[in-house]
Amino acid sequence: MPIRFVTPALHGIVDYLAGIALIVVPRLLGLGDSSPYAMTLWTAVGVAAIISALLTNYHLGLFKLVPYKLHLMVDLSVAALFAIAPALFDLKGPDMWFTIANAVALVAVVFISQREADPENPGRWR
Repeated sequence: MPIRFVTPALHGIVDYLAGIALIVVPRLLGLGDSSPYAMTLWTAVGVAAIISALLTNYHLGLFKLVPYKLHLMVDLSVAALFAIAPALFDLKGPDMWFTIANAVALVAVVFISQREADPENPGRWR
């Protein structure tokens, strides 16, 4: 199996699920006690992930305004934000670990996502 096995269509599903999870999971787990900014950060990024998915030019994008490669770069930027968020917003304990876990997950998803169409086989990505 190639390392980049997440197709743009699967990436879209992950985007929507991650957006919903960032809004719902911290509340279910009772997170957000270490900083008044924690819940705001997760909710804002969750909403932004859903909006980004709607705007991206891939199978599940509704408006297809954002090129898929740009979407992947934005994902990496959000991962960087999550990586520095504990220091920026004084996140501690479970809030910090939840945020760091999301940074690592985002980087992983970007690096296993296909990036370009296969020129020898239109409709397939690599």
